[in-house]
Amino acid sequence: PEGGRGGAGRLYAAALLGHRPGLRGDAECNLRVTHLPSGCSWWVKRYLKDWLRLEEQLAAELRHPVVRSAAAGRGSATPATAQRAAAQRRPPGPTPADVIRWQRQLEKLQGRLSELLCDESLRSSVALHLFLGVEPPDVPSLVRIARLQHDPTGTAGAARVIGVIEVCTPELPEGETVTQGDDKKCNPKALPTHVVVRAFVVDPFCGPETRGKDSNSEDKSPFSTWVVPSAGSVEISAGGLRRGAFYEFVVRARNAVGCSDGVRIRVLAQVPDMAESKPTPRNSSAPQGEERDDKARAPAREAPAGHAPEQAETREASRAAAVADSGARRGQAGQRAREEAEREEKEEAEHGAREEAERGAREEAQAATAAAAVARAAHEEAEQRSREEAERRSREEAERKAREEVEQRAREDAEAAAEAAAHRAREETRAREEAAAAAAAAAAAAAREAREQAERSAREQAERKEREEAEGAAAAARAAREEAEARAREEAERR
Repeated sequence: PEGGRGGAGRLYAAALLGHRPGLRGDAECNLRVTHLPSGCSWWVKRYLKDWLRLEEQLAAELRHPVVRSAAAGRGSATPATAQRAAAQRRPPGPTPADVIRWQRQLEKLQGRLSELLCDESLRSSVALHLFLGVEPPDVPSLVRIARLQHDPTGTAGAARVIGVIEVCTPELPEGETVTQGDDKKCNPKALPTHVVVRAFVVDPFCGPETRGKDSNSEDKSPFSTWVVPSAGSVEISAGGLRRGAFYEFVVRARNAVGCSDGVRIRVLAQVPDMAESKPTPRNSSAPQGEERDDKARAPAREAPAGHAPEQAETREASRAAAVADSGARRGQAGQRAREEAEREEKEEAEHGAREEAERGAREEAQAATAAAAVARAAHEEAEQRSREEAERRSREEAERKAREEVEQRAREDAEAAAEAAAHRAREETRAREEAAAAAAAAAAAAAREAREQAERSAREQAERKEREEAEGAAAAARAAREEAEARAREEAERR
């Protein structure tokens, strides 16, 4: 509504209560919307795609302003078969990456929504009110003319009348408005509604359904006020009505989303104590025949004396003719009076019958509206139950899939950890084996080197021993040869 009863500042506040996977593979967000002037709040479910499309809708609304009707924003009912088909075509559950991405997007979008709610230029935005869950108002349940009174603003030459119109709003079904302490939970239809009354002049000489020449366009400044629905009532003063004119008032309830159907009521702008004395009808005073009889007798009285017999005959004939004319005119006046009375009675009867028919039609319309409201409530409740059931199944399916995915991931992580541990054990075993092999190889090399060193030492000792023995043998042989030579020389010398 443009302005509202809360004055300047914000009209609504929205808080994100949480999100979960929806049927369309998108995040389903739960919003708590609060009407700040009245303190009423309600819950709205919106998908993440709706948040992302809100900016585009606001830009399109600024480029091409639209006027919503009463049925705007309610949407069409989804058949049960379509719901089952949609439930069967559920997309796979979200991944942890999707959940993190949704959380980041929702944090940014919630801040942007707070900025939009503080924008004064968007107070009458249809797209924003539809996103917040504001619904078009219902048709007023009762419209009647409370009273007619003098309009003190009228001049002496043009007396004006004020019509006081009482408007009652329908009572919400039981259970739609709940109050718990300081937290008032209500239906969005319980918000303050703008009730507008527009006046038309009806031409009574062109039939009851024909409007006059000056009623082709609606009043430039319609009479309006604010009223709170749910069995609320308000009186609207429609001033400046011309006295004696026949008016038709069209009453509608309106908010930023749309307006309700109009309720029409007609009244003759006439205050009883303002009525002037009506002119005396001809048939209630002296008949016209007697007036004409007096006028006919006047020339006879004014006739000069003389020719008395002729004048007497003339007067007698004139008097007889006047009497006959007077009787005929009396009969005609009586006939006209009877016809006038019959016509007035017929018009009163027609007017009563018309009012009775209008009242009956109004009551039937109200009953039909109430029945439609009950049927719509039952239908919406059934749809809500089916949606909740589908959402519950989807939530359970998503939770089951998420649980299975977590378990599968835990199993895979455990298997990977076990395989990594086994791999580490194998690597450690292989390292130990290689270390043992290296140690054995080093020991073998050391042993081999020691053996080779021992063998080399033994061989050198043997070689040295053999060389010493050879040298000893050579020395003994040389000594023996020298001894033999010495003996031989001595023998030779002896000989």
